[in-house]
Amino acid sequence: MTDLAFPPETNAMRWERMCAEIHQWRGEMLDIFAKTERAVGQTLNAAGSKGQKLYLVGPKYDELEKLVGESGALAAVGRQVRGELAAFRAYDPLRSTLGHGELQATADATGKWVAIFRLLVFRSTGTESEVAVFSKNEAEALRDTLKARSAHLIGQLRNLQKQLS
Repeated sequence: MTDLAFPPETNAMRWERMCAEIHQWRGEMLDIFAKTERAVGQTLNAAGSKGQKLYLVGPKYDELEKLVGESGALAAVGRQVRGELAAFRAYDPLRSTLGHGELQATADATGKWVAIFRLLVFRSTGTESEVAVFSKNEAEALRDTLKARSAHLIGQLRNLQKQLS
């Protein structure tokens, strides 16, 4: 009779699995940002926006903030969007870190992964090195929070798009 049991996981196999989990988490996070950015772009399109540099994520969000702002062209119908947009934009630095940061993977004392991102940021005052560290538990909680924030914002943007059509 053949033994169908899997061989024990080696350290190399554990390491590969941890790295794959980190990359999967990073990809899921970037996908959340991409879906939200797309919904923002669709809303700008529905509003007939012709702003400059709307191929960049920052100007897209800035343009939407301007339109739904208190004195913006969509202030009355965009009131619901304002709070959700501000809450989601609080994660802008995270998008940049995940999209542009160099990843270093490690493990904590319990064997769970830890992701370290190193990023060189250019500012008007010069360059700065930034480091962001996420334990597996922190990363998963952050993903769940970001996913919920994104869903709320996208829902509000869909409602706004319906009102504009």
